[in-house]
Amino acid sequence: MIIKKKNSSRTVENSKSNDYYVENNNNDTRISDSNFDNQEKVSCHKEHIQQHEQNVIKETKKEDSPIIADGGCAGWLVVLGGVLIQFITIGIGISWGVMQAYYEQHVFNNDGSSVRFQLGFVSSCLFAFLNGLGAVFQILRSILGIRIVLVIGTLFLSTGLITAGFSTQIWHLYLTQGICFGTGACFMYMTFTITVPRYFYSKRNLAFGIIAAGTGIGGAIIPFIMTAVNNALGSGWTYRILGFISIIFNVIIYLVVKEPRHLQQHYTKKRNAIFDFQVLKNLDFVLWCLAATVQLAVYASPFFITPTYATFYGLSDSQGSSLVTVGNIMNFFDRIICGLLADKFGPINMNIFFSSIAALSCFLIWTFADNYGMIMTFMVIFGFEGGVYFTLMPTITVTILGIEKLPTGISIVLLCNVISIFFTNIVSAIDSNSTTSPQPFITYKMFTGVGFFFVVIIMIWIKFRINKKDFY
Repeated sequence: MIIKKKNSSRTVENSKSNDYYVENNNNDTRISDSNFDNQEKVSCHKEHIQQHEQNVIKETKKEDSPIIADGGCAGWLVVLGGVLIQFITIGIGISWGVMQAYYEQHVFNNDGSSVRFQLGFVSSCLFAFLNGLGAVFQILRSILGIRIVLVIGTLFLSTGLITAGFSTQIWHLYLTQGICFGTGACFMYMTFTITVPRYFYSKRNLAFGIIAAGTGIGGAIIPFIMTAVNNALGSGWTYRILGFISIIFNVIIYLVVKEPRHLQQHYTKKRNAIFDFQVLKNLDFVLWCLAATVQLAVYASPFFITPTYATFYGLSDSQGSSLVTVGNIMNFFDRIICGLLADKFGPINMNIFFSSIAALSCFLIWTFADNYGMIMTFMVIFGFEGGVYFTLMPTITVTILGIEKLPTGISIVLLCNVISIFFTNIVSAIDSNSTTSPQPFITYKMFTGVGFFFVVIIMIWIKFRINKKDFY
């Protein structure tokens, strides 16, 4: 047997040898059976070394444990920071439909029929950078630490919003709200996504559900801010005010979002293994990447197109904003309830259930919605069922890969999600060029419904691959 203790105290056992080693910080000491004059000394030393071995193992487990008790003050403060991040990043992102409708009608209304298609790339660019820079975040976090990365994210986020207020061309919005804001949003979003699982175990889904509800809060409040300020001061001041709000939020986020000390040590030891591409050999994970990409793509379509859809049927701008707001309010309740249910029944099961309802709402309600009441009914149901991706994505990834491979898994899932960002633009182009469609916006409706149905099939496949007997 060999016992080694070096700095962090590690224990190694060699069953082929009867020799014992104790390695201290300053020197190594060899203890051999031959060194003892009698059996009593050997027994005494063995007992002492065995006791030392047990103490070292306990200390090692304590150091390397990647999970601490559910919540705690620090854990719930990180959840608070996550709520604020979701509010100011995804909340603004999914409210882009309000700004797009305003730009179409009041700013770029004389720029031709392709304006809607061009403006659609603003949100695509934003979410492409939000999802696609996970690997960059991982590298910066490993080199600079999470605190510095939060500062960098704050600068990009706020600068992108404030400078968007000075945009006079559509391509200006690509650079400001798209690239700059999207980069900052990615760094902020990734921070809590990989930090929260280290604070929670049995309440992990609930924690992510509460955080994801921040999107619903932001999506409920921000459209009204946008509409009110657009009508009173114009789009320029809308972005500047949102930029100042983001600065205040980001200061609070910086103060409350911190990695546990043991996690900082853990990542310091593994800087040379930031990415574990072995996860790509896991078929369950590859299938999940496919399902996640489709799920995000189809979720976004109704929220982006609803304001324009509403005005097409003669509704006012405020009514269009209220539809998006109600959808986001339902998202708020959906994500918390989904988190609670997922802790009990499992995140994969909940994704199957909620995605099934979302698919049915598209086929049975949205397809026939041509007035305010019908559209509102659809947004209530779809808003409650369709947004579970943001709650369940991290926990499904943990379920498939385990917590040690979570950072790599999240980065790859988000990178795959970049593909989903451009689905909305493709659907928009198809719908705009369709002159024989039986009803307006039918391409969006079928794309969303079929997409959610596809997600259900893939998730059932994953579920039975993971456990063919127990459905938990």
